[in-house]
Amino acid sequence: MSGKKSYFRIAGKYVAIGAAVCVLAVLLNIFVGGLSFLRLDVSDGRLYTPSAQTRAVLSGLTSDISVYVVGSETTASVRIREIAEKFASVGKRVKFDYISEEAASYLTGGTPAVSDMIVSDGRYSVIIPSADTLSYRYTTDESGARVQDGILITAEQQLLSAVEEITGDCPMAYYLDGHGETAAESGLNKLILGSQYHYQTLYLAEVSALPEDCRLVYINVPAMDITDKERDLLISYLAGGGNIVLVTDSKTGMYENLARVAAFAGLKEMPGVVVEGDTGHMYDRSYPYYLLADYAENSYGLENGAAVPVLMGLAHGIESIEAEGFETRPVIISSDKSFLKPGARTDGVITYAEGDAMGPFVLGAVAEGANGGKLLWVASAQCMSDKIDAMVSGSNYALLGKVIGDMHGEPRSLTQIEGKPYDPEAFSVSGVLPGVILICIAAALAAAGMIISAKCRNAKITERK
Repeated sequence: MSGKKSYFRIAGKYVAIGAAVCVLAVLLNIFVGGLSFLRLDVSDGRLYTPSAQTRAVLSGLTSDISVYVVGSETTASVRIREIAEKFASVGKRVKFDYISEEAASYLTGGTPAVSDMIVSDGRYSVIIPSADTLSYRYTTDESGARVQDGILITAEQQLLSAVEEITGDCPMAYYLDGHGETAAESGLNKLILGSQYHYQTLYLAEVSALPEDCRLVYINVPAMDITDKERDLLISYLAGGGNIVLVTDSKTGMYENLARVAAFAGLKEMPGVVVEGDTGHMYDRSYPYYLLADYAENSYGLENGAAVPVLMGLAHGIESIEAEGFETRPVIISSDKSFLKPGARTDGVITYAEGDAMGPFVLGAVAEGANGGKLLWVASAQCMSDKIDAMVSGSNYALLGKVIGDMHGEPRSLTQIEGKPYDPEAFSVSGVLPGVILICIAAALAAAGMIISAKCRNAKITERK
């Protein structure tokens, strides 16, 4: 009986030791879980591990940067918060934190949602919508239909670009506001303006002159005309060597004062909607007013008739007129089989009718003054849409980024990181690691228990002999 009691005492000690080790393991795992730089990335493709390019940029920072995730640890996307935490952990001057929607709106002046990321240095902020951190690849099947061909996660690229945008030495751009302008989409902010300018909102009616640091004014599909005062300020700015980007479409058209600004630079609207008559230049035959337009010849180093053209929807035409001191050139053109329908109606069957003007039409043009001022006019609001840009693999923003970058000299060169293949069913860091640790500990305890038990048994046998 005493042997059995001794055996149970020994077993009890092993159980107590095992329980204590398990408690320590759980506590250690909780502690490690709070330190992103100690967590292991066991996801497919190491989605959460910052690249060498990111480490190089963040290690060279000379000012403090904050990376925020909107929401909390329990409400924000696991994927987003893991990426943001790991990104921030590799830079001594980069801090990670959560931020409420209200505080995020106050910080950025925008309307970020839960799981969006924000990069800020206290002066400038860049919002990275969580939906934009995934890029969908498409291919064409045997029938000619476009089908999805995988997903890339681009969050690291966007975080790094935001850091470089904020910390880089770049000029100021101003969004004109106060006339019902369409808000610029996130891709436009990041890929075009954000990569080459800092940008803020400008209420031109409230000032007597444009800010001295203004290198670009962006006018995005206003819903009403500008005032006479604003017209004169913009013309004076353009005459003095300033740069303007003007985006309109066939639905809104032009307004009298805005048209005078364009006319000062030698450009004029051709009212109506441009319809494509060449099926090879239609994105979808059911919607012939969504044109696969071409780059104009020698347009910023991009070849005419490129394999991935510019997608323009609901566009009107642009024509050149006489203007002292300005020269104009096309940037985006439709095919010679396109035609211009009066008005902006797109319902019903759209076919060519006698009297319709025939193409090609200029859908995007640049006017350059002798003093260096430039006006870029894009005749399609759809062209500046993130969704439309994605449908042609980024071709729209690629061209427009070159044009806008040319307005202040050489475009800034941002560090480029390839997106990583993403599987929505892949394991997350926080989801896998605790299980791996506890399984390993359990296996180790089981093995130790077996070895110790065997030694004890052998020792008793030897003692009896």
